[in-house]
Amino acid sequence: MRFLLKSHVTVAGKLNRAFIPREDVAKVIYRAQDEKNKFRHSFDLVTGETPIATALKQL
Repeated sequence: MRFLLKSHVTVAGKLNRAFIPREDVAKVIYRAQDEKNKFRHSFDLVTGETPIATALKQL
């Protein structure tokens, strides 16, 4: 499902409010399911410069 990884985001434990399309939120949720170390963790996300897979790994 490579098409799901094309969006760019910023993720962190706490971010200021900013815009993010619902489609990108869905992509992050989908991708986070493969990241076992993200279970039961919360984080904020906004539109950014980092590919989703990379952003989740850096979190």
